[in-house]
Amino acid sequence: MQLSHLMEFVGRRIRSMDRVARRVAGMPPDDFNRERLATFLILELHNLNAEWIRRYYVSVSMNTALKRNGRRIVIGRKHLSASDAISYAIERLNGSDARLRWVRNPSRFLEPNWNAVNTLPQLATLLNFPDKNAISTSIPAARDMSNSLRAARNYYAHRCVETRKVLWSELEDRFGWTTFRNPSVEILNRRIGAWSNLFSFWLDESARINREVCDA
Repeated sequence: MQLSHLMEFVGRRIRSMDRVARRVAGMPPDDFNRERLATFLILELHNLNAEWIRRYYVSVSMNTALKRNGRRIVIGRKHLSASDAISYAIERLNGSDARLRWVRNPSRFLEPNWNAVNTLPQLATLLNFPDKNAISTSIPAARDMSNSLRAARNYYAHRCVETRKVLWSELEDRFGWTTFRNPSVEILNRRIGAWSNLFSFWLDESARINREVCDA
């Protein structure tokens, strides 16, 4: 797999989400479509980050990843298939019992948490990826993005009082916010530092990680 193609794939999805987010930010706070589209944006970005990290890991693990200059990334412990690579990741990160459950019932729900800031760095270290240092620097640096996006994803996936409280707590701890309206207003209309809103911050951080890992 050409890593430049993976970067282009992520870039197109991020630009598309940015266009939708700008439109949604202009909708009235009580608009039903606003909440529907906000749900789509949060889940889409969360899933995109997991998807490209998973693809990168599998490709490098199988010695099929090609850098922009055409050079193949080669590791010593090559996996022969995507299933072998995933099986290895599950066993090393979640234990042998977790791997056996996945073998009996292959499901992405039983795979490692690809969005966690430690998942790819740990696997890159275990398998001695050539770019493990860049990976171990870039991804953990996005902890604020990763944790706050995960809290928003859990709220929009479950929409209950508990996940809302966790989201507010996360935003207060990460960004010092102490007053809140509704989640989509906080995410799409509230400025954070140099960014026009929190979702723009998430998009920029997601693009940065993808670029730094794939173009290391």
